[in-house]
Amino acid sequence: MDYPIQDSHPPHPFHFGYDVLDEHGTKLHRQEQGDQHGSVKGSYGYVDAHGLYRQVNYVADHSGFRAVVLSNEPGLTNDDPADVKLTAKPPPPHVYEQHLTKPYATDVKLYTKASIKPVYRETSY
Repeated sequence: MDYPIQDSHPPHPFHFGYDVLDEHGTKLHRQEQGDQHGSVKGSYGYVDAHGLYRQVNYVADHSGFRAVVLSNEPGLTNDDPADVKLTAKPPPPHVYEQHLTKPYATDVKLYTKASIKPVYRETSY
């Protein structure tokens, strides 16, 4: 089966971006630009009210997609999964604060299987 060739439009240069501060104190941002060759580069990320952040810088061009992630989110390490460069920084100290005064336990309720029986009704006709 032959498929018709789709018209291709040449890439046009573009640029856009935004910076937002929400009602919780989280800053969100994104910047992106593309050129006449179809290459795109940009960044996006956030900084929350506790000081945790993530920024992704990326390029998409004839060599493929490449990203560098900068973050101080808890649990991240300087691994490079999926060909992404990941740079982890320690989170702000107050992010790890936990206020557990004593262990918590509760009884687990056990439920038995419901007995299901057919219901027969007489018709009144």
